[in-house]
Order: sequence, then structure tokens, then C-alpha cells
Amino acid sequence: MPMPRLLVASLLALAPTMAAQGVGAAFPMFENSWGNSCNLLPYGQTLHRWQQLYEAAALPVGLTPGKQIRTVGWRRCGDAANYPSAPIDIEVGVYSVPFAQAGMSATFATNRTAGTGGVAFTRKVYNLPAMPLGNPTNTYARLPLDTPHVFAGPNLLVEVVAFGATVVSTNWRADMCSGTTGGGAGTFGTKCGPTTNTINSTGTYLPGNTITITEASGPVNAAAVAMIGFSQAALGPIPLPYALGGLGFTGCNLYQSADVGIGSTLSAAGGGSLPLPLPANPALNGVSFGAQWVNLDPASPGGASFTAGRRITLGPIPCPGAYLYRLSDNLDTTGSVFTNRGQVMILTWQ
Repeated sequence: MPMPRLLVASLLALAPTMAAQGVGAAFPMFENSWGNSCNLLPYGQTLHRWQQLYEAAALPVGLTPGKQIRTVGWRRCGDAANYPSAPIDIEVGVYSVPFAQAGMSATFATNRTAGTGGVAFTRKVYNLPAMPLGNPTNTYARLPLDTPHVFAGPNLLVEVVAFGATVVSTNWRADMCSGTTGGGAGTFGTKCGPTTNTINSTGTYLPGNTITITEASGPVNAAAVAMIGFSQAALGPIPLPYALGGLGFTGCNLYQSADVGIGSTLSAAGGGSLPLPLPANPALNGVSFGAQWVNLDPASPGGASFTAGRRITLGPIPCPGAYLYRLSDNLDTTGSVFTNRGQVMILTWQ
């Protein structure tokens, strides 16, 4: 049956006013790569109170005043563990606030009442999903808001209150931006193959210096390639990490895009070294990239073995935000403030 003309006309009239959904990460610099630290809150335990301030510079570009925030959520840390499903009894408040991190009060209520908003995710038991490593774009535990928050700008304050009779660990940790004048690096994922295949990096993680990406205890005298990639989310259309078992490399994963590959030969001790000179360009401040070694290895399934991934972030690392928290209770009084840091959050809005 043809659609009634009145219904068609009504839908066409509504179409120009229907806002497209926006989605983005705070902090945007870590949208496609793992952060440079991890934190217990907000999902890691019961019985706590936590406020996180995201300054305007930490928010997605498309989130502008007047937009309705519909979903918030935080992603798991980029470590190698498989995170279990776990219940957590929480509520979430969302507030638009005028103050920046220098104005973050140690009193929870002072921060809330400085802006507009309220409880947006009403208290309920939320079941944290079981989550393997995945990649930075698909490992969020997302909370659909019961009451959307109309963002008024310029900055955003989120408050999570976790309930419980005692402190109980959920074994979840959140990925984090931790501000520092230097850079940093960390390993994520797991190696494959019969040898230890340890990836590392050394040096000063600042533009204008040389860092060295190494492998230790790999297959002896093996041909190897050090791969450098600028995304830990996708290799072209292929989501990462990409399980290579279907290609015969049982238990192996590609953890980052292979934008550059530099060949070498491992030593008689199974070691490799790749010096990487960094241009002295301040545009590189805060840039993240990944590294991973692949080795020809007849003792491995498919004839190759891989290291874990190595996430490298060049400094200085700016994290325009701050947080206030209480552990072991959720009293609405005062807590401890830390500046220039915060957990990576996903937001959707219309």
C-alpha cells in the first residue's frame, strides 16, 4: 500500500530539522590511539565519588553550545587483560561549567553549582560488559543518559557516584590522558611465537630527539621488520587489532596500522634496534603512534612471530582537564584534586 501523502509530507517537513548524531572523544588526541596512562575510576570499584572536568580544548570539535548530550562513557585501559563483566551501582551527573582546571574546587557541590545541569543517568545497576583488548574506538562502556544534557559551554563537568556497602573491585581500569612536559610509552597487547619477543623503546620522547625502538629475545639471526603506524584503531577499512590466525599465524595480532616498515636482521641474541630521529617540529607535541616487530621464524605457526604493540606519545602532552575524587566512600564533601589529566570519554550528541 502506498504511504499516505500526508505522512510523506510530514516526514519531508521534519527532515531538515532532524539533527544528525555527533560522536567524538574527549580528549580528541587519543581518539584513535591509547592514552598514556590508566586510572581506577570511574568503573574500577564500588563506593566512590569522582568529578572530571573537560575544558573546551578537551572536547570534540562538533560539540557546540545548544547540542544535546545523549551518551557518555569511558573506555578500558589499553593493557593486555580481558576485562570481566561486572555490575556497578552508579549515577552520573552532567554539567556545563564556566571554570577551567585552575578553578576546580576541592568541594564537589561548589563545582556542580557553578554551572547548569544535573543527574543525567539516574542511579541503577549497570553491567560493565566483558571486554577484550579491542581498539581505542570500540572498547567504551557507554551510558545512555536518561535525561539528555543541553550543553551550554564552555567546559563540561561529569560526576560519577558509585554505591555499595563496601569497596569491591570490578577489575576495570579506564584509559587516561596524563599531562606531562615529556612524552611516554607503554606496551599493549601480547606477543606470539615461541621466543619472548619483547618490544621496548628508549630515549627522550620529545621532538628533535632520537628514540630507539627495540626487540629483545626474538628468534636468532632472523629477518625482521619494525612497523610504525599512526592508528591503533584501523588499517584502512580493517578494524584493529586484526587477528592473523586466519592467515596461518596462530595467536598473532596486528595492533597498529603499518604505515612504515623498516627491515633489519636480529642479532645472534635475537635483538633488534631501530633508531628513529624525530623532527624538531612543535606540531608533533602530543602526537601518538605505534610500533610492532614482525620476525621470520620457522618455529612459529605460519613462519612468522610478532611482538606486542608499543604506544609512543611525544611530549609535551597537554591534558586540558582536572578531576576530584574520593575513594573508599562516596561522601558529598571534599576530595583530592589533580590537574592536567583525565579519563578518555566518549560522547554522543544531537
